[in-house]
Amino acid sequence: MKVVVRFATLGALLAAAQPARAQTALPLRHAAAPTKTAITPADLMTRLYLYADDSMMGRAAGTEYNLKATAYVIPAGDSGGFFQNVPLVKREFDARSSVAVDGAALRPWDDYVPRDPRRATKAFDGAQVVYAGILGDSVMLSPEQAAGKFIVIGVRFGPNLPPTAQVNRGAILGRYRAAAGIAVASLDSMPPGLRAFFREPQYALHDGAQPADTILLPSYVYVTTSVAQSLLGAPLDGLRAGAVGKTVQGSLGFTESPAPARNVVAILPGSDPALRGEYVAIGAHNDHVGFDHTPVDHDSIRLQRG
Repeated sequence: MKVVVRFATLGALLAAAQPARAQTALPLRHAAAPTKTAITPADLMTRLYLYADDSMMGRAAGTEYNLKATAYVIPAGDSGGFFQNVPLVKREFDARSSVAVDGAALRPWDDYVPRDPRRATKAFDGAQVVYAGILGDSVMLSPEQAAGKFIVIGVRFGPNLPPTAQVNRGAILGRYRAAAGIAVASLDSMPPGLRAFFREPQYALHDGAQPADTILLPSYVYVTTSVAQSLLGAPLDGLRAGAVGKTVQGSLGFTESPAPARNVVAILPGSDPALRGEYVAIGAHNDHVGFDHTPVDHDSIRLQRG
């Protein structure tokens, strides 16, 4: 039997079923009405407002709130066999991590922002700090010279040179893969939103389909200019690539824990015997962006005092 699978998004199907009309703003609140079997605009509106309600807490994959949302989506059934569990893990910065220069501990998220490599990293405790030069310059530290060192990379500042847009982490790791650690001095210009994003837990898929990558990567951090100068023992201005700095102490790590996530899968058999071997796959995201702990004026979690 030949099976033909056609894909369509839920949004496209709903749009095709609706007559063309000017879009109007929807109300922030909607009084829920009893839901029905028939698919109608009123029924969809009730269901979507329930699904997007604050009680779902953003529905982020890897959280219990996504499980709550998928429990709402699941079709009726005796055995409940509609869930496809997704082996996500949550990775968070290990609070036991530390970085110090001359015995002075650096503060994570203020002095430096670590990037999660999603695998094990090399040890850098006691490593020699070496200046690798300005990012993008033709004269930078060679990969061989960086081997086993904790290197500091400078970044040019300027209105037309946004540092965070210039930093290609993949290219840097590819060039300096043999280094013990990498510090990029671009934290002063990093937008607060990006810094907050790096601080949030990240999620990775561990399905066992790919063999584990056992190659260790250098620890990778963004640092302020003042921290870069502390690591090198001198201002970056005027330093040449290869200048030797101090030694660095500590270690960086990330913890990993299982994170609940699942898809909802169901099959509605067709009635046409000629098309019984053809499937139309309809997909839609049931998860969303989650939430943070910073209240805003229109948020329902802000406490109103009388």
